Amino acid sequence: MSDLTEVTAGKMKRAAAHFLTVLLCAATVFMLCGCSIELKGGSESSNTAAEPSMPQESLGDDGGAPTDSIEQLQDVTGGEQGALPTVNAVEFEEYTGYPELDELLNDIVQKTQNTTDYLTNELDAFFAAANDSYDGYIQNKEVLANWYALAYSESEKLYESIKTDCEKYHEILLNNPEYAEYKVWDRALGDSYDVWDGALGDYYNDWDDLYGDIYNDCSDMITDAPENVGYDVRSEEWDEMYDTRADSWEAMYDLRADAWESLYDARSDTWEELYDRR
Repeated sequence: MSDLTEVTAGKMKRAAAHFLTVLLCAATVFMLCGCSIELKGGSESSNTAAEPSMPQESLGDDGGAPTDSIEQLQDVTGGEQGALPTVNAVEFEEYTGYPELDELLNDIVQKTQNTTDYLTNELDAFFAAANDSYDGYIQNKEVLANWYALAYSESEKLYESIKTDCEKYHEILLNNPEYAEYKVWDRALGDSYDVWDGALGDYYNDWDDLYGDIYNDCSDMITDAPENVGYDVRSEEWDEMYDTRADSWEAMYDLRADAWESLYDARSDTWEELYDRR
């Protein structure tokens, strides 16, 4: 009986050990299946901005090609104007994290928005006076001519103001030891590029849309002339509208291109000077 008892006890011990082993394996598998490891990879990015391609020439919705550009549009706005009022306030953005730099960049964005709002409101005044009619268009052609001159002069003022803000921005980077470290001023110049390049791009899209509205609405007003207005007269009016608008559009485009190139060159000169100081 003692031998049988020992055999039975041995079997029970082996069974218990086997059960414990199975239980531990199951627990290990459960833990491995219940856990996941996410590997995240990153790549180093450069903040140095590359020169983008200039937008292709456009005349709005008609798809025509511009005529020869004019040297300068006559300014009939009655002299120098002060800062344009803020109609749509732009939310303040922390582009660099440095208040004195961010104030200049936000000033660029806000002034661009103010100019867009101003030109839009002035053009809406012309459309309201014309009242979607041929007679209204004929009576207010001078108002439209004045708007073209206003668009040019206000754009010129805007670009000069942006240049001034960028000059102040560069002077801060050049003269303040706080920005002497390469990664600080390089990032700051990249941020300024993003802001003024974006502002000029948005402004281009906005005034190009306004020129598209002029083409579409004025074409409709001329086409819908009364029956007593002959075809030749309507054709002459349409040609005059198209040519005047095309000349103004190209003058605006050239003005923007010159401003962009000037801003880019100033940024490049500042970058090189700061780099040489390293």
